[in-house]
Amino acid sequence: MPGYQSLHERRINKIRVKRQRRRAILMSVVLVVYIGVIAWTFLGVTHPALTESAPAEAPVLLSFGWGRQPITRTYTVDMPTQTAPSALQSTDLIVRLTGDLLRSDSKVEFPASQITVAANRISDTELTLAVTANPWTPERVSGGTYTGDIEILGRGLSPIHVRIATTLQNRDSLNWCAAAFLVVSIGALIGLLVKYITERLTPQAALVRRLGALKRSIGYIDQGSTVPVTVRVRIEDLEDNIARSEYAKVEESFVGFDQEKAKIAAVSQQFGNLLDQLDRQRISLEKATHLSPADRRLLESTLEAEFRLIQTALFRPWPDQEQYIIRDGQETQLKMDVAEHSIEKFLRNPSDSHRRPLYGYQRGLFPTEPETYPSEQDVDQTRDEGSAKKTKQMRDESRIFAFGDLQPISPIFRHARTIAAFASVIVVSIAGLKSQYLDAQDFNGAVSDWFKLLIWGLVVELSGVSVLDVLGRLTNTPVTPATRGQSAK
Repeated sequence: MPGYQSLHERRINKIRVKRQRRRAILMSVVLVVYIGVIAWTFLGVTHPALTESAPAEAPVLLSFGWGRQPITRTYTVDMPTQTAPSALQSTDLIVRLTGDLLRSDSKVEFPASQITVAANRISDTELTLAVTANPWTPERVSGGTYTGDIEILGRGLSPIHVRIATTLQNRDSLNWCAAAFLVVSIGALIGLLVKYITERLTPQAALVRRLGALKRSIGYIDQGSTVPVTVRVRIEDLEDNIARSEYAKVEESFVGFDQEKAKIAAVSQQFGNLLDQLDRQRISLEKATHLSPADRRLLESTLEAEFRLIQTALFRPWPDQEQYIIRDGQETQLKMDVAEHSIEKFLRNPSDSHRRPLYGYQRGLFPTEPETYPSEQDVDQTRDEGSAKKTKQMRDESRIFAFGDLQPISPIFRHARTIAAFASVIVVSIAGLKSQYLDAQDFNGAVSDWFKLLIWGLVVELSGVSVLDVLGRLTNTPVTPATRGQSAK
């Protein structure tokens, strides 16, 4: 009934617009955050260099890049002939670091205890240095370029100092951490989307089609305006259960509807005819341009009274009072026939004699056949302004009740699943950032490593690992405090 559901439609549209606006704002915020993270990560003015530069004067260079696995490098060092006795053996050599390697800013050190150096004399003027460095244990070394000196001592040998430098890519910077977080979160979002499609949308699509077939079979049109209120509530509960994937309750509801849909369809057809009849009266009223404002208000009040008769019948519980709903529908049909006949006569001749029955109709006094009607003085003129406002309020409340309580639900509860999904993505991303990037000793910054981050987020989200299991990953890689040594012997 477009003419008599306008209040409902306005409220529904207003709520729908608010929901769409909130959803658009939420998606815009998420999109802006992701774009901002991408821009800040790859276009930021403080973007770190991809590789750390090493001092050109350092003959011994160990470059770790992004990785943090121990590496061993061998270097050949020339010895001055005048300082190297020919009888000096490799076992007579003492090779050590003069101290911890210092970063260029002199604020961070590469512990000497995590670097081992061995020497082997291969000729009178040359020896090889085998240098092994571990930037991961027992202490993690942050990115940067570290320099120091290797001291070579021996009996009868003048001390030889060899410059050593190590470079580590600073992957702990905020830019690269944000990039890793972004990659894992993208993978988690893809996994969440695939999981949603396979586990919810596919079975839900079949249930939605089944629900559509049910609505068509019972004549559920115009948001259920032709079926009892109890049936509307059951349909809404069924839709909610489908959205929540409560498949047991959904199947139970379908079984109940299958047993009643023939009777519901008959009632829907009966009251659909009444609403169609009311629509015809409304159209006739709209075409009557010769009516005065007072007469138009009188006819509109009559149509509202007829509408309340229909809604009163539909308020009865179904199927407990099925016979009463059918009886009320039949009685409403007779009353509306009489009212329609009176309206047609009034539209043709708006005289006092034709106006008088309408005063009774607007108060709900509908006879099933023409009779003596109360006068205008007995009906309308005795009502004061407060009584008129009360009647209008009751009419509005009747409309609202007919379509349920439309008060907006808190966005937290309405979008609880969406919020939980995004929270899951954030938790998975944080866990992946720590376990697969910050705590990953073998992360070398290659394309395959970044792709592995994306796959990890996708698999974890797709596998349905609980949030507690994901949080457990944050504490599975403790770091042992370092024991510093000033030299390696």
